[in-house]
Amino acid sequence: MIRNLASTLRVFARVCEDHALSADLSSDTIELYRAARHAEGNANTSIASRLKELRIFALWCDLDEEIIAKLLRLQKRYDRAAKRERKRKDVWAAKSGKGLGDVWVKAEELLSLSEAAPDGSALRARLTLDAACLALSVVCPLRCGDLHRIVIGSELSRHAEAWSLHIVMRKGEQPYHRPELWPELTPFLDALIMLDMTGSDFWEAYEAKCGMPLFSRDGGESSPGRSWPTRCWHRHFGIGAHIIRSLWHTLMFESENDDQWIALALCGQGNGRTAQHYILEGRKRRSSRRGRAKIQALRQRHVSG
Repeated sequence: MIRNLASTLRVFARVCEDHALSADLSSDTIELYRAARHAEGNANTSIASRLKELRIFALWCDLDEEIIAKLLRLQKRYDRAAKRERKRKDVWAAKSGKGLGDVWVKAEELLSLSEAAPDGSALRARLTLDAACLALSVVCPLRCGDLHRIVIGSELSRHAEAWSLHIVMRKGEQPYHRPELWPELTPFLDALIMLDMTGSDFWEAYEAKCGMPLFSRDGGESSPGRSWPTRCWHRHFGIGAHIIRSLWHTLMFESENDDQWIALALCGQGNGRTAQHYILEGRKRRSSRRGRAKIQALRQRHVSG
């Protein structure tokens, strides 16, 4: 929460600076900040969350009670509006009719196109990166804040038979451990390793790229931006990367009740209750196997259809 609050305060300060004002919480600066959020196209639920963070900061600083009351009134107004507002992901799902199977098929299509592109070309690199991003999102539906910072040989490691992923998620600082990623993902990650490494032995290429950000577009010179996975998703589906988490939850919710644990496990979510810890851990292992079977069935349906 502190990290989110700091981010909100930075944006608030920038809005004040853009209007040649000091970064003080006042009725005028709050209205300017609110207008800026609308101009950016923020949803009501997002604006409500940002106003809540400003109110927490105002309380911590013991600011004027009128300012705190104004922030609370605005927050409640946006919360009410958000409840009446159809979620963007629901609108997209209803309009596009896309599901997890469509995402996987698109990833395979991009990988196939990348293999046909010239070695060392920018086109091949872009197609391979996009294919791997979509495929990894399906198998490990992490948030953008975790997906973009995965490092080869650190969080993501190649073993003789498969890849593994072990990352501490930024939200809640919870470990996300997948000791053996589904083999369907292997061609996508292997293709990233072999980018710009024509003629090299695979394991030599892997060693050379250990320590490099997985989705680096310049050979490891820089890390991809936090928003890169979302930009990738927008290119191919017109919506951000977070939709993959919703697609998993939708698929499992529409199945038998116990299948909801598959989405919870794959998305790295728990209910926060210590008493449920061992139940969740056991179901995570079963859920990974069952989740893979569902993707296989969806993929086969697309191929045969």
